[in-house]
Amino acid sequence: MARRPESEPIYQVADLFRRESFASGRSVLWPDQEAWTGKTLALLWEAIIGRPDEGKRRFEDKLRDQLASLPDDAHRVAADAIGFYSLFSTLVTPERKLKNLEEIISWRFKNNPPNIEAFRRAFKARGVGSAGPHYNTSIPWQFAYILKFAELAHLDHTDLSDPASGKSVADRALQAVPQAVEARHIVLHLLFPDEFERIASERHKQRIVSAFAQFTGGAQDVDVALLNIRKALGTKYGRPQIDFYERDIEPQWQKGSEKEPEEVTDGESLKDGLESFLAGYVTARMKEAYRGQSPIVQVLRRLQAQLERSDPVRRRPNLRVAASAGAGNWAAVPWIAFLDSRETGSIQKGVYCVYLFREDMSGVYLTLNQGVSEPTEQQGWRVAEKFLLDTVATDCTRRARFRRTTSSFETWSPC
Repeated sequence: MARRPESEPIYQVADLFRRESFASGRSVLWPDQEAWTGKTLALLWEAIIGRPDEGKRRFEDKLRDQLASLPDDAHRVAADAIGFYSLFSTLVTPERKLKNLEEIISWRFKNNPPNIEAFRRAFKARGVGSAGPHYNTSIPWQFAYILKFAELAHLDHTDLSDPASGKSVADRALQAVPQAVEARHIVLHLLFPDEFERIASERHKQRIVSAFAQFTGGAQDVDVALLNIRKALGTKYGRPQIDFYERDIEPQWQKGSEKEPEEVTDGESLKDGLESFLAGYVTARMKEAYRGQSPIVQVLRRLQAQLERSDPVRRRPNLRVAASAGAGNWAAVPWIAFLDSRETGSIQKGVYCVYLFREDMSGVYLTLNQGVSEPTEQQGWRVAEKFLLDTVATDCTRRARFRRTTSSFETWSPC
C-alpha cells in the first residue's frame, strides 16, 4: 500500500472530504452546512479564475478581496479547500498551516469559528510528501483544481468509494485546470491512499515507471504501472509497505537524472523557511538516515536559494552562499554561510557570516565566525589560537565590511 501509517490523521480528514464535501456537498469545517453546491463552486471559480488578481501580493491577501462580496457559503468552501490543500506538504510547518486556516476563517466567522481540531491533528502529522515548488507558486490553480474536482463529482453523482471513478473525475478536472498536475496526484493519493502513490511530481512517476519497466506488468497507465511496480518491489525486498523515496529505492530511479529543484515561493519569507527547518530537523535526524533528497534537506536548499537570490547577495559578486545539514551523516549544528571570495572560499578558514542552528533546534543565530580547521591543521593549535585571537583583536575593518554586507538581512550579531 502507498498509505503511510504515520499520516493517518491526514487520511482521516481527507476521507471526510471524499464522503462529505466531494460527494454530498457538506462542509468539513461546518458539517451542518451544505456549502459545496454547484452555485457556490461557480461563484468561487469566477472570483478566482474568471477575475484573477495578478498582483504580487500573498495569495491569502488576494483571496480575501476576491471573497469579500461573496456569500457565507463561499467563505466556508474556501476555508475547507485551503485546509485540504494544506494536508499534503511536508515542507510547511503545522503552525503555518494552522495559522493560514485560522486567518481565512476569521474573515467572515471570527466571532463564531468552527471546530478545527481534526485539522489541527492532521497538520501535526506533518504532511505526506514534498509537493514540489510549483504547488506553492501556483496556489490559485491548485485551489481551482480542488473546486473543479468537486464540481465534476457533484454533476456526475460520482461514486467516490471507487478509485477508478475518482481517477476519471481527477483526469477530467486536469483537462479543465492543466496547470495543476500536482493537485491531481495529491487529490488521488489523499482520497485513495491504498491505490495511488504519495508522489506529486509527474516527472518522478515517469522516471519510476521507466526505471522499473520490467515490473509494470505491461500496464500503459502510469498509476496502474506504479501499483504493479510497488507489488513487485514489495515481494522482491520483503517489504509490503515499500516507499519509492526510501534510500535503497530512490537511487535506482533517480540515477543519472537531475533532481528537480526545491525553490522558495515568492510569498514565503526567510522567517517561514527558518521556522520550517527548525520544526522538522530533529525529527528527520532521529528517524531518517541522512540523504540529500530528504524533505528537510530540501528546506535548507530552498533557504540557500532564497538567500542567493536576495538583493544583498546579488549586489555583491564576490559573495556566495553555502549551506550544509551534513555529509553522510546528519550535522549536529547545520549552517548557512556567506563566503566572500576576497576573504575565503570555505568555512575551514577566514572570516565569514554564518547562520548557526542550535543542536536542539530551539533557535538560529546569525554570527560572525572564523574558520579554525585549516589554521589548526597547518600550524597546530597553539600557533593557530594566537593567529585567531590576533584576527579578532586587530582586524576591525574586516568586521565593518561584513556588517555592511549583511545590513539588509533580518538580524545581525557581532562576533
